[in-house]
Amino acid sequence: SFDRRSIFQFSKHDFDVSWDSSQEKKPVLETPVWLEAKEESRQEVIDLLGNKGEMKETIDDEDRYCDLNLLKEMLSAKSVFDELSDRALVEARSRANPYETIRCGFFQNRAAMKAANMDAVFNYLFTGEGENLLKKNPIDLNEDGTMKKGVNTDRSKPLFYFADVCAGPGGFSEYVLWRKGFYNAKGFGFTLKGKDDFKLERFTAASPNYFEPFYGELGTGDVTKPKNIESFEKVGFENCGVHLMMADGGFSVGGEENIQEIRSKRLYLCQFLVALSIVREGGVFFCKLFDVFTPFSIGLIYLMYIAFQRISLHKPNTSRPANSERYIICEKLRLTEAELVKKYFTWINNKLDKFNEEKKKNDVYEIFPAEVIDIEKMDVIFSFLKNQILYLNKYKVFAKDQGKIDLDQGKLRDECMEYWNLPKVDRRGKSRIDHRRIPMIPSLTRFIIPQKKPVFRILDAAVIDGDYVDSLSFDERMNAAKKMCSAVMVHEQTKNQCPIFAAEVRNYY
Repeated sequence: SFDRRSIFQFSKHDFDVSWDSSQEKKPVLETPVWLEAKEESRQEVIDLLGNKGEMKETIDDEDRYCDLNLLKEMLSAKSVFDELSDRALVEARSRANPYETIRCGFFQNRAAMKAANMDAVFNYLFTGEGENLLKKNPIDLNEDGTMKKGVNTDRSKPLFYFADVCAGPGGFSEYVLWRKGFYNAKGFGFTLKGKDDFKLERFTAASPNYFEPFYGELGTGDVTKPKNIESFEKVGFENCGVHLMMADGGFSVGGEENIQEIRSKRLYLCQFLVALSIVREGGVFFCKLFDVFTPFSIGLIYLMYIAFQRISLHKPNTSRPANSERYIICEKLRLTEAELVKKYFTWINNKLDKFNEEKKKNDVYEIFPAEVIDIEKMDVIFSFLKNQILYLNKYKVFAKDQGKIDLDQGKLRDECMEYWNLPKVDRRGKSRIDHRRIPMIPSLTRFIIPQKKPVFRILDAAVIDGDYVDSLSFDERMNAAKKMCSAVMVHEQTKNQCPIFAAEVRNYY
């Protein structure tokens, strides 16, 4: 094989290779498959044991849950990552992936489009949208190609709370804030500080003022650290828990694509643990996964299957078909079971943290007895493998002949955008919202009041974040203002911020 960084050595046009496009299925409509546990199965989750062993560095023998021949075929197909230079691989992928031109639309990155894609596929399970979806977010454009402004149909509804974990720069959150519209949602972010932090300045589809990054007690944003998890739980559960938690954790595994799952196992665990800590009863969780061959990964998935009413493993069209990425979607958290599983996951994470601190090569290999797991239902986990192998081979063919291109890309992009109820505009156009500023009182203004911490109080309102409330009664206007204040409230005020409240008005007769 060639060195990963070497220049790809195939000729520019190799007409001896061919690609049979009849092997491919290129749907626009996607059908999720749900898994729901029987009540008697849930009762068996009472005595959980962790199986300890040495840290593994391979997955080529992980055939307990997956057919060994299929596993080997997938690992062999992944050799495309070794045979091609990074540049050649990206170039071949851009021509071979039928959904590649969807890109990020008018959002900051592709993660936002993945959230939009899955939200539509699961009938807006993530954001809880209904018949008024297009009133808030019209997909018709103005004559100048900009997006039309919607109407706030959710003004009187309670605030929607969500959390975005391991998800910098924030594409998931940008989508949710845009879809919920106006000041109808409040988000909490938890991710590593540094180059992978949230990029609030890149939020153009929605205002970042309704999103609050949080980095835990240690101030690092490291989701694997128990103290950080505990402190984020206090924030996330302050309002009886979040309606939705999203997680998109991952890191570069250049040269180690075949053991990405092993490298990611603790990340899987901790994202699941945070979800069980902050999602409210009946709430929703979705999280990015990669390969799931090992007993550790299967055990995690099975226990989430117990902790929620039902789960689904889904690979959306916006997830490139040749990679191992897929998502677990968990619907309706069950409080009793979730609390038991949470305690167990906490115990496992503490044990892994201790191994790490002591620099031991010990590991937790298995977290749930194999004989209890309903293997037949778990088969759906591996339903993506054959399609992944197909597209890995397609990449090889398209790399050999640089004249090949998937001719359905443009058509599929338009059809998918329509299916997901997204306007067909891109990020180069004018932002849907104007950059807003909270008015500041001139610095020379003299206050004849006691010197206390400054507070911004709203006495009345005509327009709130594009929502025209001037025709409403005074009480309705102030209720809308209170909702907006709750959405922009932050737990840690900086020196340039002051609390903002809607004034309490008493009627005297």
